[in-house]
Amino acid sequence: EDIYFQVIRGKTAALFAAHLELLDDPILFKITCSHLSQGKTAEYAWYDAIQSQTKRLQATENPLLRERADDLKEIGQQVLKWLQGIDELLEPWPKPCILITESLTPSEADQLDPELVAGLVTTEGSATSHTALLASSKGILALAAAPKQILSIPNGQSLILDGIKGEIHLQASEQQRLDLLEQQQKHQREHQQAKQDAPLKAVTSDGHPIQVLANIGNASDAFNALQLGAEGVGLLRSEFLYLDQYSEPDEEQQAQVYVEIAEMLGTDKVLIIRTLDAGGDKPLHYMPISTEKNPALGERGIRIGLHHPAMLRRQVRAILRASLHAQVKIMLPMIATLAELRAVKKLIQEEADRLGVIHYELGIMVEVPSAALLASHFAAEVDFLSIGTNDLTQYTLAMDRGHPDFSWQVDALDPAILKLIEITVQGVKQQGKKVAVCGDSASDPIALPLLLGLGITELSCSVSMLPQIKQYIRKLSLSKCQQLAQQALDQPDASAVRSLLCNTPLTAS
Repeated sequence: EDIYFQVIRGKTAALFAAHLELLDDPILFKITCSHLSQGKTAEYAWYDAIQSQTKRLQATENPLLRERADDLKEIGQQVLKWLQGIDELLEPWPKPCILITESLTPSEADQLDPELVAGLVTTEGSATSHTALLASSKGILALAAAPKQILSIPNGQSLILDGIKGEIHLQASEQQRLDLLEQQQKHQREHQQAKQDAPLKAVTSDGHPIQVLANIGNASDAFNALQLGAEGVGLLRSEFLYLDQYSEPDEEQQAQVYVEIAEMLGTDKVLIIRTLDAGGDKPLHYMPISTEKNPALGERGIRIGLHHPAMLRRQVRAILRASLHAQVKIMLPMIATLAELRAVKKLIQEEADRLGVIHYELGIMVEVPSAALLASHFAAEVDFLSIGTNDLTQYTLAMDRGHPDFSWQVDALDPAILKLIEITVQGVKQQGKKVAVCGDSASDPIALPLLLGLGITELSCSVSMLPQIKQYIRKLSLSKCQQLAQQALDQPDASAVRSLLCNTPLTAS
């Protein structure tokens, strides 16, 4: 109770909230107290407890739990410094630089000044580690799991860190530095112009309108999305109400948040709320899930709701109540079979009848191959579909997108993924319904021509990318995108698709 933490907001707050929960581990308390009762010093007792728990986590096969071992080691060091009266901060860097290190703790990453540190490269961790997330949230380019040979680069050497390709270019010449600076300045000018044009509709150069919505996680995101030209919300990740909590949010709490966001958007903009998508790498602390050999294939997504129907009913009622205020729609995550869908539809209809809600719209996420392959059957049962390219990619390729050794191969531009998108679009069209893309591909300018060419007319992207995506759409010819998409479907792998995209001009500038 004597340890205080600075009040922080957003992603940073969530990360340090997770740290606080690690400190509440009863096993840590038990080991520490045992040593203290034997006359050991507080420093020794705490250090041994941290070491014991860290080794236990590092021995697991789950890469996310192994990352939590790094977090536990980090907070252990912080408490140990506090016990010893040490107040240690990172020394300020003398000039803008790229920081290369074996690892960096989250608290150290949180102290980095983006004015002084242009990029961070670590040989450990992954793109989903807390350190990488904290650096990225500050606008610092972060590259994880780099080859260990990079640690031998001497201080002061010039190099280029390419965030788009995830590459490091050693011995950068003066001309390369000047070219990079020119590219950065051009990008900044284009970004400013895109922000100015953000309120304008996104219409291709040959006259085809594309609806651009936003992926949000809270009311603040919704406000920012409106400022950046969002035409609505294509994905509200409702798990922000559930994660890092000690109890389930009740119906009133949820309804209040949903109504607040709906009223902010107004009656002319859609708000699609995805029901709780937890499990796997997103555990609920107040709802333990049995240890599974393959958690990504077990109780996660809609299956949690089906296994805990009372909780799902509370959320459904909250969403239905919000639907009385605006264009609120319900979207179900991780639907894999028609049986799952029909079970949830029955539950939703029962709650709608109890509330007297006559009209509501229901959709599903297409995140597993079965949903894509049977898209026409699913579309016959719902009002809309939305493709989540992140999970669809990892489930199709059978590779964890957060795995430090395989994540570089998890590419949504793989022809297998493109073919599943094509099948989904065709299946949905057969039923006269709509399909969108709300995964990371919708925020990726490189993937954009292919999505449009495959028949996607609605995108839901990250808030920060809204202006750029809308601006790029205005430069694209849909007819050229359609030709390119057909060529991409015939490529043997993602590398060939990317090569095709790089060598095919699609815009005038």
